[in-house]
Amino acid sequence: MRIKLNVFFILFLFASYFIGWLQQSLILFFSVVLHELGHVLAAKKLKIEVYEVELLPYGGVARMEELSKFGGAAEAVVSVAGPATSLVLVLLCNFLREFSGLFESAFRYNLIICVFNLLPVIPLDGGRIARNLMVFFMGYRQATRILILAGRAAAFFLMGYNIYMLTMGSKSAALIIAGIFIYIGTLKEEKFSSYYYMFTGNSTKGMLIARGRIRKRFIRVREDTRIRFAVSRFSPVTLCYVQVMDASGEIIRILSEDEVMKGFLKYGYDGRIEQIINI
Repeated sequence: MRIKLNVFFILFLFASYFIGWLQQSLILFFSVVLHELGHVLAAKKLKIEVYEVELLPYGGVARMEELSKFGGAAEAVVSVAGPATSLVLVLLCNFLREFSGLFESAFRYNLIICVFNLLPVIPLDGGRIARNLMVFFMGYRQATRILILAGRAAAFFLMGYNIYMLTMGSKSAALIIAGIFIYIGTLKEEKFSSYYYMFTGNSTKGMLIARGRIRKRFIRVREDTRIRFAVSRFSPVTLCYVQVMDASGEIIRILSEDEVMKGFLKYGYDGRIEQIINI
């Protein structure tokens, strides 16, 4: 693992020094770095490779192997580790803040970081934790889509609220920056989720099946249902079976995930379930 200094981080420190915000900026920065360190230590414990930690003006970003391919439990553990670290710092600073204003600031910043990151929206830690609970009841892409929409709603709310506060005399644009960060994160996650199941779903399932830890789920569709509807409801942590019904509602065929995915690859995005049955 290597440490990378972003050029904007260096400029940020110089700017903070000249406007008298250096002390508060450093407290916020180290609070976010420790939050990221929590993710890194959890990933190392699970033998997930961490490539680098880049130091940015607002803290740090840990770049590691894609968590989702290690299964929901690993992603959830690594996602929880960051807010858990911030919570420990909140409790520690709560005891120490009566001795110094520095600990008062650290208490406040870590509390904000902890609560903010637990919001159930993509791309925050809370969104990844929520998704790993939701995939037991719906497909990975469906859960991701819901959390992406929630993330965009949160982003626009934060930016709109900050703009309103600026008109009321506030001089902080922190929520606008946070909103932009969340919105960009939703774009990246949306692109990734389109390919996630195709590339990692089967390998993750194979590992869970081998360990005897897979849960079965049944999806009911009609013969004329588009194949993409069934695929969008597949999940890496459940083994889905597609029950095909005729016009009267009787189940005439049960398709495995493998059969549906082969049909998806053969007939494409707009293919129908009846085409798989007639193969």
